[in-house]
Amino acid sequence: MRILPLLKKELLHLLQTPQSLFMMILFPIALTWVLGMGLSSISTRVIDLPEMAVPLVETDSSFGDVYRDNAAPVNIDFVPMTQAEALERFERGENENIVFLESGTIRHLTSTSDKSLENLMIRMYSSAFSHQANLFSYVSRHGRPDLMPLEVNDQVELKGIATQAEPSSFDYYGVTMLTLIMMYGTLQAAELVGFEARNRTNIRLKTSPTPMTLIFGSKVIAAILILTLQASIIVAANSLVFGVNYGHLGQLAALLIPYGVFTCSLGIALNQLASKLKLSEGIMVFLINLFLFVGGAYFPVDQLGVIGTLQQYSPVKWINEAIFQSVYQGLSEKIVPLGIRFGLISVVLLVVAGYLFSQRGADYVRID
Repeated sequence: MRILPLLKKELLHLLQTPQSLFMMILFPIALTWVLGMGLSSISTRVIDLPEMAVPLVETDSSFGDVYRDNAAPVNIDFVPMTQAEALERFERGENENIVFLESGTIRHLTSTSDKSLENLMIRMYSSAFSHQANLFSYVSRHGRPDLMPLEVNDQVELKGIATQAEPSSFDYYGVTMLTLIMMYGTLQAAELVGFEARNRTNIRLKTSPTPMTLIFGSKVIAAILILTLQASIIVAANSLVFGVNYGHLGQLAALLIPYGVFTCSLGIALNQLASKLKLSEGIMVFLINLFLFVGGAYFPVDQLGVIGTLQQYSPVKWINEAIFQSVYQGLSEKIVPLGIRFGLISVVLLVVAGYLFSQRGADYVRID
């Protein structure tokens, strides 16, 4: 196979600069350690229950005392007051919630969002209380003591609500620094494509009988193989040293390989489209940092207004979100669509780059 010697040559070209290859490996590992240690608080996912004082208006209610007493363990202090006093405090913004106890009815007036923690606590408590009260009422009317709830000893004290599994700081940055350095693979791919022109061996390459398409293909494959190897070393090191959870390695590979093909294709295409390598590198550095920042590589940007809305256009956001969903939610439905998306974009980029390469030969980067 004629491509194997060419592929060997391109790999040797990359190995001639071991310092850059090792930086592509050591840099993300070091950043994972620094950011993982420095921002370890992002892994705290226990929400402390707030202490709440809620106005309670009782109108002809026979269960007010029981309703108030049972709310103490969940940090809700229902304060009895008249309806006029409660509404006045509500209008002044001193209280965001009022509970009305009427004959057999619990009404809740709130000015907060339905998803606020205080609102949810009151609604959940009132719902649980009403169900238990209805059960006691049914038991007393129908003589069914077997339906009485079991007596629970006061052995468990509720302190907080533990949410679903979330990435620790090392897990978060183990993923984002991996995808960050793979995005920087655009520069590595561009470096490989422009090797002959920078080392002034392009004349020999232009006069060789080897088809330019074969030379171009060997450069593309070499760039992808080297980047895949670097990513594999980073995954292994982060898993062993920091215990980063990458989930199922098969799903991780199915996500990262198309992403790596995309980043290499982007670098090669930009190198071909730019008239000078320096300009090409400037464009790529700008795009890389834009994709990384908007994609949440350094910190989550979901709540940052316009930036949060722009992240849907960042390839870094696409890959990070798919990996986190695969690891922590067990969702794999994004693997195929994302692979197709990266694949189609890569095909377009490589077709354009391949055409320019074949037309301009090895003289695709001018040296002034």
